[in-house]
Amino acid sequence: MPFVNVKMLEGRTIEQKKQLVKAITESMAEICGANRSIRWW
Repeated sequence: MPFVNVKMLEGRTIEQKKQLVKAITESMAEICGANRSIRWW
């Protein structure tokens, strides 16, 4: 999986952040053929 760094303004909920991570992961896998493994730093 490619490294993706997202910077967001404050005010987003944990649920919104989780949804964003899922959407980015699925898009990278589908469009770029990347592995769906996720690393949380």
